[in-house]
Amino acid sequence: AETAALHAWYEQGGAQMTVTSISGSAGNAPIGTRRTTLQNIKDEEIGMHGAQGRGEFTTATCTVVGLSDKQMMYPACPSMVGAANGNTRQCNKKMQPDFEGGDQYTCVNCGPAAEGPTWRYMINLHVADHTRAEWLTAFSDTAEPLFDGITAQAYREQEINVPGFSEKMKDKLVHRTFTFKVKVAEDTWQDEKRLKITLQKAEPINFVKEGTLLLDLISKLELGQPVLKARESTAAAGGAARWEKPAHQAPAASAAFGAQPS
Repeated sequence: AETAALHAWYEQGGAQMTVTSISGSAGNAPIGTRRTTLQNIKDEEIGMHGAQGRGEFTTATCTVVGLSDKQMMYPACPSMVGAANGNTRQCNKKMQPDFEGGDQYTCVNCGPAAEGPTWRYMINLHVADHTRAEWLTAFSDTAEPLFDGITAQAYREQEINVPGFSEKMKDKLVHRTFTFKVKVAEDTWQDEKRLKITLQKAEPINFVKEGTLLLDLISKLELGQPVLKARESTAAAGGAARWEKPAHQAPAASAAFGAQPS
């Protein structure tokens, strides 16, 4: 229906309309608001500068191409604990069953929970755009839009009570396209630096909005303007800004960047 609406809009004069930029994909737009690609995340070294773990934010439209074999959720401790700002928060540390297959869980910090754990998403997604493929991690409520708003608690109950539920939901997710806002931060694994990409927000693709954005990018290309360009770098000698041409590489992920989360 959305594809038909876009086609009708184009045929009824949309092709001749003046396009207003909404992408923030060129010029000096803040990196957290502009559209980029998975390859540019690597080429621009987004998240690799500054304090480890602090990271940077950006947005990309990608298709889910796979899921990790690991469990998609974990039993979180529901106990309330003190926070650094003096308030209280839910502990959320992973709880362990008292025995294999049991329904009683214990938190290493808070002890047993009388009401049982709260189930929370922790999903490793393999996503791809036209430039490369990457792994990203989705936690808690940021993962709910991937399953049409189903909470991890509800998913867990359906997984136990409805045969084939989990396989059906996974099959439905793969090959869906979303606009992802992500946090990209430096991580260290076995003394090797790599990027850790964490989902902040997922929106199912809006084909009308996406079509308008693509027309905007095409208009820029026709005018000879760069789109989705890599940022300038001050790494050159003397601190002078220089242009870093993106490396055109195959979508295959390298060992240090794009490896499946451990």
